[in-house]
Amino acid sequence: MAASTYIVHFFNDETNLFKTVTMYPDHERDSIYKRIVGNAQWNCWRYYEINRKNYMACRVAVESMMYHDFTSQYWALKFKHPVYFDTLYENSLKRVEAEIHTTAAEYSTKCLVVALDALPDSCNITFTVNDSFRSYKSRLKSDGLPYHFISEKLVNISDYGKIFPITELHEIQRKYTHVEGLKFEIQNWDPTACTEFIENNLTKNSEVCRIYP
Repeated sequence: MAASTYIVHFFNDETNLFKTVTMYPDHERDSIYKRIVGNAQWNCWRYYEINRKNYMACRVAVESMMYHDFTSQYWALKFKHPVYFDTLYENSLKRVEAEIHTTAAEYSTKCLVVALDALPDSCNITFTVNDSFRSYKSRLKSDGLPYHFISEKLVNISDYGKIFPITELHEIQRKYTHVEGLKFEIQNWDPTACTEFIENNLTKNSEVCRIYP
């Protein structure tokens, strides 16, 4: 993988940097929803009382599908719930900083930027074409799940509903160079290793790991 491939993870709370809602047991989730909404945190609309039931039903289903698909076709993953990153088009930290500045300001969130090839344990890193909700939307629909809140402008993506090992990222990216605006979602299924990597590499001038702003 090219050293210039950067990925970003948006977050609000550094103490729970790599802990997603689905990692908590059901009986603890209500308090998590209320905290996210009360603090107007990143993507808090998902956890409004009117939305959370449908969102969580789809999120749990998509994570289960991805886990089953990958472990059936490739190899075992360490955990059943991933931490999510997005790919960035820019290949230098200066351009990355410019790209994410608007998003961070608009949503009052922070961004962890990591050089993808520097992450340890690549066997627990996967990706989907577009974000996993949009990728798996048709399968959610087929299963009768409440997919209607998932917007989608791109069609005819043959690799929707599939999950790949990270080693195939550049090959799949080249396949879709003609599709404007298409991004890729990275799933890390070993947040423990990711946390250790961040702790060991997060410095002000690090070329592999920074937090903005």
